[in-house]
Amino acid sequence: MAALVFLAVLSLCSIIGNFNLIHSQVEMPGLNLRPSTLLDIPSMRQINEDELSEQYRQQWWEEYIVSFPEINLILQDLSTGDVLGYLLAKIERREESGTLSIEGEIISVAVDWRWQRRGLGTAMIQNCIKAMRTHYNATSVMLHARATTRPWVLRLYRRMGFTSRQIVPQYFDDKENAEVLECDISSCIGLLKHHSTTSAFPIDMIETLGKVAHKGVHHSQFG
Repeated sequence: MAALVFLAVLSLCSIIGNFNLIHSQVEMPGLNLRPSTLLDIPSMRQINEDELSEQYRQQWWEEYIVSFPEINLILQDLSTGDVLGYLLAKIERREESGTLSIEGEIISVAVDWRWQRRGLGTAMIQNCIKAMRTHYNATSVMLHARATTRPWVLRLYRRMGFTSRQIVPQYFDDKENAEVLECDISSCIGLLKHHSTTSAFPIDMIETLGKVAHKGVHHSQFG
């Protein structure tokens, strides 16, 4: 019996070792960080379904990408055309007591599991936040983090300058609580510039990519 257990453990260690070897030998491809288009939605949704619990209606993807093209991003492998990650975001304008506030919201960000923890999500968030200020004059940015969000992801947000605003009970469809994280964009940009040397991309990379044209795309009306 002891011999069988030893062989089983040895076999499992071999499998894990081979997996780690395969993962470590995957080379970083030439990447393109760019605004997403409607044609990218199937690839973005596939990553969303593979990596995250929260799913979104097709019309939401279309609405955000068409309405806010500069801040909805994808990372693409230049050699294969594969989408390795995406960021979905929007802008909210509110007027209170005659004062207009413009707030950006990061709705969803995900990276293919084979490319996680390599700075790709950080790069998308960095460039999205800068684009929120540059193109929409947003003064703050927020997001809803799940209660089960991985600790290293929360540390990343806090390193970027996000602080906790409140807990929203049962915010998500599966009744999980959400922690609302927010950041003043001026402070956030300053911190991002300070840390940009550790990012996969410079913070101003998105500036060189130009705007996406949506000519010929039918944009449905949403109720």
